[in-house]
Amino acid sequence: LTAAQSSSAAVRLAAAVALRSHNRPEIMLLLNDKDPRVMLEAVRAVNDAPIPAVLPQLAELTASAQLGEPILRRALNANYRLGELENASRVVALAGHAAASESVRLFALELLGDWINPPVRDKIVGLWRPLPKRELATVGPALLPAFESLINSTSGPVSLAAVQAGEKLGMREAAPFFVKLVEDAKRSSQLRAAALKALAGFKIPGLDKLVELAFNSTAETLRQAAVQIKAESAGRDPLQFARELLGSQRTSDIRAGLHLTTLAKGVEADETVLVWLKQLTEGKLSPALELDVYEAAQARDGNQVKNALRGYDRSVATHGKLAKYWPVLQGGNAEEGRRIFVEKAEVGCYRCHKVQGEGGQVGPEVTNLGKTRSREYLLESILYPNAAIAPGFEQVNIVMKNGAQYTGVLKKESDQELEVSTGEDGVVKVSKSDIKSRERGQSPMPEGLGEMLSKQELRDLVEFLATVR
Repeated sequence: LTAAQSSSAAVRLAAAVALRSHNRPEIMLLLNDKDPRVMLEAVRAVNDAPIPAVLPQLAELTASAQLGEPILRRALNANYRLGELENASRVVALAGHAAASESVRLFALELLGDWINPPVRDKIVGLWRPLPKRELATVGPALLPAFESLINSTSGPVSLAAVQAGEKLGMREAAPFFVKLVEDAKRSSQLRAAALKALAGFKIPGLDKLVELAFNSTAETLRQAAVQIKAESAGRDPLQFARELLGSQRTSDIRAGLHLTTLAKGVEADETVLVWLKQLTEGKLSPALELDVYEAAQARDGNQVKNALRGYDRSVATHGKLAKYWPVLQGGNAEEGRRIFVEKAEVGCYRCHKVQGEGGQVGPEVTNLGKTRSREYLLESILYPNAAIAPGFEQVNIVMKNGAQYTGVLKKESDQELEVSTGEDGVVKVSKSDIKSRERGQSPMPEGLGEMLSKQELRDLVEFLATVR
Protein backbone atom coordinates (compact mmCIF):
# COMPACT_ATOMS: atom_id res chain seq x y z
CA LEU A 1 0.00 0.00 0.00
CA THR A 2 2.92 2.34 0.69
CA ALA A 3 4.23 1.67 -2.83
CA ALA A 4 0.79 2.48 -4.30
CA GLN A 5 1.07 5.96 -2.76
CA SER A 6 4.66 6.58 -3.86
CA SER A 7 5.57 9.77 -5.74
CA SER A 8 7.35 7.58 -8.33
CA ALA A 9 5.16 6.40 -11.22
CA ALA A 10 7.46 3.41 -11.74
CA VAL A 11 6.96 2.33 -8.14
CA ARG A 12 3.20 2.77 -8.37
CA LEU A 13 3.18 0.74 -11.58
CA ALA A 14 5.06 -2.05 -9.81
CA ALA A 15 2.54 -1.83 -6.98
CA ALA A 16 -0.33 -2.20 -9.48
CA VAL A 17 1.26 -5.34 -10.92
CA ALA A 18 1.78 -6.79 -7.44
CA LEU A 19 -1.78 -5.99 -6.32
CA ARG A 20 -3.12 -7.54 -9.49
CA SER A 21 -1.14 -10.73 -8.99
CA HIS A 22 -2.76 -11.13 -5.55
CA ASN A 23 -6.24 -9.90 -6.60
CA ARG A 24 -6.11 -7.23 -3.92
CA PRO A 25 -9.04 -4.73 -3.77
CA GLU A 26 -6.63 -2.02 -2.59
CA ILE A 27 -5.84 -1.53 -6.29
CA MET A 28 -8.80 0.88 -6.31
CA LEU A 29 -6.30 3.48 -5.02
CA LEU A 30 -4.71 3.50 -8.48
CA LEU A 31 -7.85 3.65 -10.65
CA ASN A 32 -7.56 7.44 -10.90
CA ASP A 33 -3.77 7.62 -10.98
CA LYS A 34 -2.37 10.67 -12.76
CA ASP A 35 0.00 8.49 -14.77
CA PRO A 36 -1.96 6.85 -17.65
CA ARG A 37 0.20 3.71 -17.58
CA VAL A 38 -0.48 3.11 -13.91
CA MET A 39 -4.18 3.84 -14.35
CA LEU A 40 -4.46 1.44 -17.29
CA GLU A 41 -2.67 -1.34 -15.40
CA ALA A 42 -5.08 -0.90 -12.47
CA VAL A 43 -8.11 -0.86 -14.76
CA ARG A 44 -6.93 -4.00 -16.52
CA ALA A 45 -6.39 -5.71 -13.18
CA VAL A 46 -9.95 -5.03 -12.02
CA ASN A 47 -11.60 -6.14 -15.25
CA ASP A 48 -9.24 -8.75 -16.65
CA ALA A 49 -7.98 -10.59 -13.56
CA PRO A 50 -10.75 -9.92 -12.35
CA ILE A 51 -11.15 -8.19 -8.97
CA PRO A 52 -14.97 -8.09 -8.64
CA ALA A 53 -14.99 -6.12 -5.37
CA VAL A 54 -13.62 -3.07 -7.23
CA LEU A 55 -16.04 -3.18 -10.20
CA PRO A 56 -18.24 -0.39 -8.71
CA GLN A 57 -15.26 1.97 -8.60
CA LEU A 58 -14.19 1.01 -12.12
CA ALA A 59 -17.75 1.57 -13.36
CA GLU A 60 -17.61 5.22 -12.28
CA LEU A 61 -14.86 6.00 -14.80
CA THR A 62 -17.43 6.24 -17.62
CA ALA A 63 -18.07 9.79 -16.41
CA SER A 64 -14.84 10.87 -18.19
CA ALA A 65 -15.49 10.38 -21.91
CA GLN A 66 -11.99 11.60 -22.80
CA LEU A 67 -10.23 8.64 -21.20
CA GLY A 68 -8.49 6.17 -23.48
CA GLU A 69 -10.53 3.48 -25.19
CA PRO A 70 -8.98 0.52 -23.28
CA ILE A 71 -10.04 2.19 -20.03
CA LEU A 72 -13.52 3.21 -21.15
CA ARG A 73 -14.32 -0.20 -22.61
CA ARG A 74 -13.46 -1.83 -19.30
CA ALA A 75 -15.40 0.78 -17.34
CA LEU A 76 -18.42 0.09 -19.56
CA ASN A 77 -17.94 -3.62 -19.07
CA ALA A 78 -17.89 -3.11 -15.29
CA ASN A 79 -21.30 -1.43 -15.46
CA TYR A 80 -22.55 -4.21 -17.72
CA ARG A 81 -21.44 -6.90 -15.31
CA LEU A 82 -22.96 -5.10 -12.31
CA GLY A 83 -26.21 -4.84 -14.27
CA GLU A 84 -28.32 -2.43 -12.20
CA LEU A 85 -30.42 0.44 -13.60
CA GLU A 86 -27.83 2.93 -12.33
CA ASN A 87 -25.18 1.09 -14.33
CA ALA A 88 -27.34 1.07 -17.45
CA SER A 89 -27.79 4.85 -17.10
CA ARG A 90 -24.02 5.31 -17.17
CA VAL A 91 -23.69 3.16 -20.28
CA VAL A 92 -26.51 5.07 -22.02
CA ALA A 93 -24.86 8.39 -21.13
CA LEU A 94 -21.55 7.34 -22.70
CA ALA A 95 -23.32 5.93 -25.77
CA GLY A 96 -24.80 9.37 -26.36
CA HIS A 97 -21.67 11.36 -25.54
CA ALA A 98 -20.40 13.18 -28.63
CA ALA A 99 -16.88 13.46 -27.16
CA ALA A 100 -16.48 9.68 -26.92
CA SER A 101 -15.03 7.81 -29.89
CA GLU A 102 -17.47 6.10 -32.20
CA SER A 103 -16.06 2.67 -31.35
CA VAL A 104 -16.63 3.28 -27.63
CA ARG A 105 -20.20 4.42 -28.28
CA LEU A 106 -20.85 1.34 -30.41
CA PHE A 107 -19.48 -0.90 -27.68
CA ALA A 108 -21.79 0.78 -25.16
CA LEU A 109 -24.80 0.08 -27.39
CA GLU A 110 -23.68 -3.51 -27.90
CA LEU A 111 -23.68 -3.95 -24.12
CA LEU A 112 -27.15 -2.42 -23.84
CA GLY A 113 -28.48 -4.77 -26.50
CA ASP A 114 -27.13 -7.78 -24.59
CA TRP A 115 -28.16 -6.45 -21.18
CA ILE A 116 -31.03 -8.82 -20.40
CA ASN A 117 -29.54 -11.90 -22.09
CA PRO A 118 -25.78 -11.71 -21.48
CA PRO A 119 -23.52 -14.06 -23.45
CA VAL A 120 -21.46 -16.45 -21.36
CA ARG A 121 -18.08 -14.97 -22.30
CA ASP A 122 -16.65 -11.75 -20.95
CA LYS A 123 -16.95 -8.89 -23.44
CA ILE A 124 -13.32 -7.81 -23.05
CA VAL A 125 -11.16 -10.86 -22.45
CA GLY A 126 -13.46 -13.49 -23.98
CA LEU A 127 -13.20 -15.84 -20.98
CA TRP A 128 -16.10 -17.91 -19.64
CA ARG A 129 -17.75 -15.59 -17.13
CA PRO A 130 -21.51 -16.17 -17.36
CA LEU A 131 -24.00 -13.67 -15.94
CA PRO A 132 -27.63 -14.32 -14.97
CA LYS A 133 -30.47 -13.14 -17.17
CA ARG A 134 -31.85 -9.76 -16.17
CA GLU A 135 -35.17 -7.94 -16.35
CA LEU A 136 -35.91 -5.25 -18.93
CA ALA A 137 -36.60 -2.95 -15.98
CA THR A 138 -32.83 -2.83 -15.30
CA VAL A 139 -32.16 -1.13 -18.64
CA GLY A 140 -35.33 0.04 -20.40
CA PRO A 141 -36.06 3.11 -18.21
CA ALA A 142 -32.47 4.29 -18.82
CA LEU A 143 -32.43 3.75 -22.60
CA LEU A 144 -35.91 4.90 -23.65
CA PRO A 145 -35.51 8.63 -22.78
CA ALA A 146 -32.30 8.78 -24.83
CA PHE A 147 -33.54 6.64 -27.70
CA GLU A 148 -34.67 9.37 -30.07
CA SER A 149 -31.39 11.29 -29.79
CA LEU A 150 -29.40 8.08 -30.32
CA ILE A 151 -31.21 7.07 -33.52
CA ASN A 152 -30.86 10.64 -34.81
CA SER A 153 -27.12 10.69 -34.11
CA THR A 154 -24.83 12.24 -36.70
CA SER A 155 -23.02 8.89 -36.65
CA GLY A 156 -24.79 6.39 -38.89
CA PRO A 157 -23.28 3.36 -37.12
CA VAL A 158 -24.44 4.71 -33.73
CA SER A 159 -28.00 5.19 -35.05
CA LEU A 160 -28.03 1.65 -36.42
CA ALA A 161 -26.59 0.17 -33.22
CA ALA A 162 -29.29 1.95 -31.19
CA VAL A 163 -32.04 0.41 -33.35
CA GLN A 164 -30.47 -3.02 -33.05
CA ALA A 165 -30.18 -2.65 -29.27
CA GLY A 166 -33.85 -1.70 -29.03
CA GLU A 167 -34.79 -4.72 -31.12
CA LYS A 168 -32.72 -7.16 -29.04
CA LEU A 169 -34.24 -5.80 -25.85
CA GLY A 170 -37.77 -6.12 -27.24
CA MET A 171 -38.48 -2.45 -26.45
CA ARG A 172 -42.00 -2.10 -27.84
CA GLU A 173 -42.15 1.37 -26.28
CA ALA A 174 -39.67 2.46 -28.96
CA ALA A 175 -41.95 1.32 -31.80
CA PRO A 176 -43.11 4.89 -32.72
CA PHE A 177 -39.48 5.85 -33.36
CA PHE A 178 -39.03 2.80 -35.58
CA VAL A 179 -42.15 3.61 -37.60
CA LYS A 180 -40.84 7.11 -38.33
CA LEU A 181 -37.55 5.64 -39.51
CA VAL A 182 -39.19 3.23 -41.94
CA GLU A 183 -41.33 6.00 -43.40
CA ASP A 184 -38.46 8.50 -43.74
CA ALA A 185 -36.98 8.10 -47.22
CA LYS A 186 -34.09 10.41 -46.27
CA ARG A 187 -32.66 7.91 -43.79
CA SER A 188 -30.29 5.16 -44.86
CA SER A 189 -31.73 1.97 -46.31
CA GLN A 190 -29.84 -0.11 -43.75
CA LEU A 191 -31.27 1.88 -40.83
CA ARG A 192 -34.82 1.68 -42.19
CA ALA A 193 -34.43 -2.06 -42.75
CA ALA A 194 -33.26 -2.59 -39.18
CA ALA A 195 -36.26 -0.62 -37.89
CA LEU A 196 -38.64 -2.67 -40.03
CA LYS A 197 -37.19 -5.94 -38.73
CA ALA A 198 -37.64 -4.71 -35.18
CA LEU A 199 -41.28 -3.80 -35.83
CA ALA A 200 -41.87 -7.23 -37.36
CA GLY A 201 -40.57 -8.77 -34.16
CA PHE A 202 -42.88 -6.55 -32.12
CA LYS A 203 -45.86 -7.51 -34.38
CA ILE A 204 -47.27 -4.00 -34.19
CA PRO A 205 -50.65 -3.03 -35.72
CA GLY A 206 -50.22 -1.64 -39.24
CA LEU A 207 -47.10 -3.70 -39.94
CA ASP A 208 -48.45 -4.95 -43.29
CA LYS A 209 -48.66 -1.39 -44.62
CA LEU A 210 -45.04 -0.70 -43.68
CA VAL A 211 -43.88 -3.98 -45.21
CA GLU A 212 -45.60 -3.13 -48.52
CA LEU A 213 -44.02 0.32 -48.46
CA ALA A 214 -40.61 -1.30 -48.07
CA PHE A 215 -41.32 -4.04 -50.62
CA ASN A 216 -42.10 -1.41 -53.29
CA SER A 217 -39.01 0.64 -52.43
CA THR A 218 -36.04 1.02 -54.76
CA ALA A 219 -33.74 0.91 -51.72
CA GLU A 220 -32.29 -2.60 -52.01
CA THR A 221 -31.53 -3.30 -48.34
CA LEU A 222 -34.96 -2.10 -47.24
CA ARG A 223 -36.70 -4.18 -49.89
CA GLN A 224 -34.67 -7.21 -48.87
CA ALA A 225 -35.92 -6.84 -45.30
CA ALA A 226 -39.50 -6.65 -46.56
CA VAL A 227 -39.01 -9.77 -48.68
CA GLN A 228 -37.73 -11.66 -45.67
CA ILE A 229 -40.68 -10.59 -43.52
CA LYS A 230 -43.19 -11.51 -46.23
CA ALA A 231 -41.45 -14.85 -46.68
CA GLU A 232 -41.78 -15.70 -43.02
CA SER A 233 -45.35 -14.46 -42.60
CA ALA A 234 -47.92 -16.99 -41.44
CA GLY A 235 -50.30 -18.44 -43.97
CA ARG A 236 -48.12 -18.04 -47.06
CA ASP A 237 -47.02 -21.15 -48.98
CA PRO A 238 -43.23 -20.97 -48.54
CA LEU A 239 -42.40 -22.94 -51.71
CA GLN A 240 -44.72 -20.88 -53.92
CA PHE A 241 -43.26 -17.62 -52.68
CA ALA A 242 -39.74 -19.06 -52.91
CA ARG A 243 -40.27 -19.80 -56.61
CA GLU A 244 -41.55 -16.27 -57.20
CA LEU A 245 -38.41 -14.87 -55.63
CA LEU A 246 -36.10 -17.29 -57.43
CA GLY A 247 -37.47 -15.99 -60.73
CA SER A 248 -36.27 -12.48 -59.92
CA GLN A 249 -33.13 -10.83 -61.28
CA ARG A 250 -32.30 -9.40 -57.86
CA THR A 251 -29.63 -11.21 -55.89
CA SER A 252 -31.38 -10.32 -52.63
CA ASP A 253 -34.65 -11.87 -53.84
CA ILE A 254 -32.90 -15.06 -54.92
CA ARG A 255 -31.18 -15.32 -51.57
CA ALA A 256 -34.47 -14.91 -49.76
CA GLY A 257 -36.04 -17.53 -52.02
CA LEU A 258 -33.26 -20.02 -51.34
CA HIS A 259 -33.59 -19.43 -47.61
CA LEU A 260 -37.32 -19.89 -47.88
CA THR A 261 -36.90 -23.35 -49.41
CA THR A 262 -35.51 -24.50 -46.07
CA LEU A 263 -38.99 -23.98 -44.60
CA ALA A 264 -40.69 -26.07 -47.29
CA LYS A 265 -41.23 -29.84 -47.12
CA GLY A 266 -41.33 -32.54 -49.77
CA VAL A 267 -39.93 -33.56 -53.12
CA GLU A 268 -40.90 -30.35 -54.93
CA ALA A 269 -38.68 -28.30 -52.65
CA ASP A 270 -35.85 -30.79 -53.22
CA GLU A 271 -36.24 -30.42 -56.98
CA THR A 272 -36.21 -26.63 -56.77
CA VAL A 273 -32.95 -26.62 -54.81
CA LEU A 274 -31.44 -29.30 -57.05
CA VAL A 275 -31.74 -27.04 -60.10
CA TRP A 276 -29.72 -24.32 -58.41
CA LEU A 277 -27.17 -26.74 -56.98
CA LYS A 278 -26.46 -28.20 -60.43
CA GLN A 279 -25.92 -24.70 -61.83
CA LEU A 280 -23.50 -24.02 -59.00
CA THR A 281 -21.50 -27.21 -59.55
CA GLU A 282 -21.33 -26.51 -63.31
CA GLY A 283 -19.99 -23.00 -62.70
CA LYS A 284 -23.05 -21.30 -64.20
CA LEU A 285 -24.01 -19.35 -61.10
CA SER A 286 -22.74 -16.09 -59.64
CA PRO A 287 -20.21 -16.76 -56.84
CA ALA A 288 -22.21 -14.27 -54.74
CA LEU A 289 -24.93 -16.93 -54.41
CA GLU A 290 -22.64 -19.88 -53.71
CA LEU A 291 -23.10 -19.98 -49.93
CA ASP A 292 -26.86 -19.47 -50.17
CA VAL A 293 -27.29 -22.38 -52.56
CA TYR A 294 -24.96 -24.57 -50.52
CA GLU A 295 -26.80 -23.95 -47.26
CA ALA A 296 -30.18 -24.45 -48.92
CA ALA A 297 -28.94 -27.81 -50.22
CA GLN A 298 -27.57 -28.82 -46.83
CA ALA A 299 -31.02 -28.33 -45.34
CA ARG A 300 -32.62 -30.91 -47.70
CA ASP A 301 -33.05 -34.60 -46.91
CA GLY A 302 -33.62 -35.94 -50.43
CA ASN A 303 -31.06 -38.39 -51.80
CA GLN A 304 -30.73 -36.57 -55.12
CA VAL A 305 -29.79 -33.34 -53.39
CA LYS A 306 -27.36 -35.16 -51.12
CA ASN A 307 -25.66 -36.81 -54.09
CA ALA A 308 -25.42 -33.49 -55.94
CA LEU A 309 -24.00 -31.87 -52.81
CA ARG A 310 -21.27 -34.50 -52.67
CA GLY A 311 -20.50 -33.66 -56.30
CA TYR A 312 -20.08 -30.01 -55.39
CA ASP A 313 -17.81 -30.94 -52.47
CA ARG A 314 -15.61 -32.92 -54.84
CA SER A 315 -15.43 -29.95 -57.23
CA VAL A 316 -13.99 -27.65 -54.54
CA ALA A 317 -11.81 -30.27 -52.83
CA THR A 318 -8.81 -29.07 -54.86
CA HIS A 319 -8.77 -25.93 -52.68
CA GLY A 320 -7.38 -27.97 -49.78
CA LYS A 321 -8.03 -26.72 -46.28
CA LEU A 322 -10.11 -23.83 -47.64
CA ALA A 323 -12.53 -26.19 -49.44
CA LYS A 324 -14.93 -26.38 -46.48
CA TYR A 325 -15.21 -22.59 -46.48
CA TRP A 326 -15.00 -21.95 -50.24
CA PRO A 327 -18.58 -20.60 -50.54
CA VAL A 328 -17.82 -17.65 -48.22
CA LEU A 329 -15.38 -15.92 -50.58
CA GLN A 330 -17.92 -13.83 -52.48
CA GLY A 331 -21.21 -12.05 -51.92
CA GLY A 332 -20.86 -10.77 -48.35
CA ASN A 333 -22.22 -7.56 -46.85
CA ALA A 334 -19.29 -5.22 -46.21
CA GLU A 335 -21.16 -3.08 -43.69
CA GLU A 336 -22.12 -6.13 -41.67
CA GLY A 337 -18.52 -7.30 -41.95
CA ARG A 338 -17.36 -3.99 -40.48
CA ARG A 339 -19.74 -4.48 -37.56
CA ILE A 340 -18.26 -7.94 -36.90
CA PHE A 341 -14.72 -6.55 -37.15
CA VAL A 342 -15.33 -3.61 -34.81
CA GLU A 343 -18.00 -4.84 -32.42
CA LYS A 344 -17.93 -8.62 -32.09
CA ALA A 345 -16.02 -9.12 -28.85
CA GLU A 346 -15.72 -12.89 -29.26
CA VAL A 347 -13.30 -12.54 -32.17
CA GLY A 348 -11.68 -9.26 -31.06
CA CYS A 349 -10.47 -8.08 -34.50
CA TYR A 350 -10.57 -4.40 -33.55
CA ARG A 351 -8.54 -4.91 -30.38
CA CYS A 352 -5.54 -6.07 -32.42
CA HIS A 353 -5.89 -4.49 -35.88
CA LYS A 354 -6.31 -0.94 -37.08
CA VAL A 355 -8.83 -0.01 -39.76
CA GLN A 356 -8.76 3.47 -41.28
CA GLY A 357 -6.36 4.58 -38.56
CA GLU A 358 -8.28 3.31 -35.51
CA GLY A 359 -7.94 0.11 -33.49
CA GLY A 360 -5.15 -2.00 -32.01
CA GLN A 361 -1.52 -2.40 -33.01
CA VAL A 362 -0.82 -6.07 -32.33
CA GLY A 363 -1.49 -7.05 -35.93
CA PRO A 364 -1.23 -5.30 -39.31
CA GLU A 365 -3.68 -2.58 -40.38
CA VAL A 366 -6.36 -3.97 -42.70
CA THR A 367 -7.17 -0.78 -44.65
CA ASN A 368 -6.46 -1.35 -48.35
CA LEU A 369 -5.42 -4.94 -47.65
CA GLY A 370 -7.75 -6.13 -50.41
CA LYS A 371 -5.78 -4.13 -52.97
CA THR A 372 -2.75 -6.38 -52.65
CA ARG A 373 -4.15 -9.61 -51.26
CA SER A 374 -6.62 -12.10 -52.72
CA ARG A 375 -9.80 -13.13 -50.96
CA GLU A 376 -8.31 -16.58 -50.54
CA TYR A 377 -5.39 -15.06 -48.64
CA LEU A 378 -7.77 -13.04 -46.43
CA LEU A 379 -9.86 -16.12 -45.64
CA GLU A 380 -6.78 -18.21 -44.85
CA SER A 381 -5.50 -15.45 -42.54
CA ILE A 382 -8.77 -15.54 -40.61
CA LEU A 383 -9.01 -19.32 -40.36
CA TYR A 384 -5.33 -20.27 -40.11
CA PRO A 385 -3.40 -17.23 -38.83
CA ASN A 386 -0.13 -19.12 -38.45
CA ALA A 387 -0.02 -20.10 -42.12
CA ALA A 388 1.17 -16.70 -43.33
CA ILE A 389 2.15 -14.00 -40.84
CA ALA A 390 2.52 -10.49 -42.24
CA PRO A 391 6.05 -9.04 -42.25
CA GLY A 392 6.69 -7.00 -39.10
CA PHE A 393 4.34 -9.14 -37.00
CA GLU A 394 6.10 -12.52 -36.85
CA GLN A 395 6.67 -13.76 -33.29
CA VAL A 396 10.15 -15.08 -32.48
CA ASN A 397 11.74 -16.80 -29.49
CA ILE A 398 15.51 -16.18 -29.28
CA VAL A 399 18.10 -17.66 -26.93
CA MET A 400 21.50 -15.94 -26.95
CA LYS A 401 24.84 -17.64 -26.45
CA ASN A 402 25.23 -15.76 -23.14
CA GLY A 403 21.95 -17.22 -21.87
CA ALA A 404 19.75 -14.15 -22.42
CA GLN A 405 16.30 -14.84 -23.91
CA TYR A 406 14.05 -12.57 -25.96
CA THR A 407 10.47 -13.19 -27.06
CA GLY A 408 8.56 -10.70 -29.16
CA VAL A 409 7.67 -9.40 -32.61
CA LEU A 410 10.33 -9.47 -35.32
CA LYS A 411 10.25 -5.89 -36.62
CA LYS A 412 13.32 -5.91 -38.87
CA GLU A 413 15.96 -8.36 -40.07
CA SER A 414 19.22 -7.81 -41.92
CA ASP A 415 22.13 -10.12 -42.72
CA GLN A 416 23.81 -9.09 -39.46
CA GLU A 417 21.06 -8.50 -36.87
CA LEU A 418 17.46 -8.79 -35.75
CA GLU A 419 15.30 -6.04 -34.27
CA VAL A 420 12.73 -7.49 -31.87
CA SER A 421 9.96 -5.65 -30.03
CA THR A 422 9.63 -7.38 -26.65
CA GLY A 423 7.10 -6.87 -23.91
CA GLU A 424 9.65 -6.55 -21.11
CA ASP A 425 12.73 -4.96 -22.68
CA GLY A 426 11.16 -2.84 -25.42
CA VAL A 427 12.85 -2.91 -28.82
CA VAL A 428 16.16 -4.80 -28.73
CA LYS A 429 18.74 -5.36 -31.44
CA VAL A 430 20.65 -8.64 -31.38
CA SER A 431 23.55 -9.75 -33.49
CA LYS A 432 22.88 -12.94 -35.44
CA SER A 433 26.37 -14.19 -34.61
CA ASP A 434 25.46 -14.12 -30.89
CA ILE A 435 22.27 -16.18 -31.28
CA LYS A 436 22.28 -19.74 -29.98
CA SER A 437 18.79 -20.67 -31.16
CA ARG A 438 15.86 -19.01 -32.88
CA GLU A 439 12.30 -20.32 -33.16
CA ARG A 440 9.28 -18.87 -34.82
CA GLY A 441 6.49 -18.22 -32.32
CA GLN A 442 2.78 -18.58 -32.84
CA SER A 443 0.69 -15.73 -34.18
CA PRO A 444 -1.04 -13.76 -31.41
CA MET A 445 -4.21 -14.13 -33.48
CA PRO A 446 -6.12 -17.16 -32.16
CA GLU A 447 -6.90 -20.23 -34.22
CA GLY A 448 -10.49 -21.41 -34.42
CA LEU A 449 -12.31 -18.30 -35.65
CA GLY A 450 -13.96 -20.52 -38.24
CA GLU A 451 -15.82 -22.20 -35.39
CA MET A 452 -16.69 -18.93 -33.63
CA LEU A 453 -18.26 -17.30 -36.69
CA SER A 454 -21.05 -18.61 -38.87
CA LYS A 455 -20.35 -18.97 -42.58
CA GLN A 456 -22.59 -15.96 -43.21
CA GLU A 457 -20.46 -13.93 -40.79
CA LEU A 458 -17.25 -15.18 -42.40
CA ARG A 459 -18.56 -14.14 -45.81
CA ASP A 460 -19.37 -10.65 -44.52
CA LEU A 461 -15.97 -10.33 -42.84
CA VAL A 462 -14.12 -11.37 -46.00
CA GLU A 463 -16.14 -8.85 -48.01
CA PHE A 464 -15.26 -6.08 -45.58
CA LEU A 465 -11.55 -6.90 -45.56
CA ALA A 466 -11.49 -7.16 -49.36
CA THR A 467 -13.15 -3.78 -49.92
CA VAL A 468 -12.25 -1.47 -47.01
CA ARG A 469 -10.28 1.56 -48.19
